[in-house]
Amino acid sequence: MVEMAIILQGLVWSLMGWSIATAQVQDGPVTAPPPDSLVSQGETTGLDAVHAVVDAVGVSSAQALVSQIQIGNRMEEGLAASLAVVRESFQNNRGIIGANQNTGNLNNQANVQVIAHVAGGPTIRLGEATVEQRLVDNTIVTSGVAREDRIENSFGGTVGIVGINQSAGNLNNQANVVVLTLGKGSGFVALEDSSLGKVNSGNKLIQGSPGPKADVITGSFAGFRGLAQVSQSAGDLNQISNTMNVSFFSK
Repeated sequence: MVEMAIILQGLVWSLMGWSIATAQVQDGPVTAPPPDSLVSQGETTGLDAVHAVVDAVGVSSAQALVSQIQIGNRMEEGLAASLAVVRESFQNNRGIIGANQNTGNLNNQANVQVIAHVAGGPTIRLGEATVEQRLVDNTIVTSGVAREDRIENSFGGTVGIVGINQSAGNLNNQANVVVLTLGKGSGFVALEDSSLGKVNSGNKLIQGSPGPKADVITGSFAGFRGLAQVSQSAGDLNQISNTMNVSFFSK
């Protein structure tokens, strides 16, 4: 069960933020999903999940790009309580799971997974994962705020790839990115590259009476097998990214 609860009193204005996620595969037929679903974007709270599978022989490439930008926002809040909870969920699942949960304001969240499968034969595989996050000239005025992100008794016995973002705070950029290359045959060569760019400039956090904040994971991921990426932010003006670029082959 996924729960979200929020009680807010305050004012938000001058909103500008976006999250863009793209995945590209080349030199092979895309088998799932169709090509027109490989790019998604949204303003302010872009919630993105991108998956691709390709079979190729020769030279091929797989790319994942996430760009999250927050510029010139101002937000005021007071007497607020914000709670994001994932409880007893995603047990004994198989495959790819992406979850974004946001009870705050002006948060960018993205889960991007690119899976490239090489059918066989001499192949050079190029894998690239890029994350850009920027927070510039934002202002938050806050007082008496209670916030909590909680993952409880979830993801037990799950096998696969999991990406989850939770934010009970404000103006946070969160991204989970996986580029996974599967090859077969002794002629398989993997060339991987990951890059990360973050800018945090000119932001102001004006805080009155502080309230409690907590990011909690309890009783979860028991017996999990695979790749798991978790981002939690009960605070403000945070930039968090988990990036994995993994290649392996079998003969």
